[in-house]
Amino acid sequence: IYAAMLSYMVAVFGFAYAWLALQPQINRPVLAMGVVGKLGVFFIALGLWLAEHGGGEAVVVASGDFTLASIWLAWLLKRV
Repeated sequence: IYAAMLSYMVAVFGFAYAWLALQPQINRPVLAMGVVGKLGVFFIALGLWLAEHGGGEAVVVASGDFTLASIWLAWLLKRV
């Protein structure tokens, strides 16, 4: 059940990010929530790995979330 729920949430946020990308003007609060969510995924994976409760592969996979969150955050801060 957890895998199904996680897959669903990934799909929902993926559609939300696609919808944001198609808008003529980006909704900054929604994008900021995306930054928080993606950074959270990375730091949870990193914390579990550091506590030896998760594999390093999860950190490698989550580094894509960190990269995308960093790009979005830089864009949000630059456009203030």
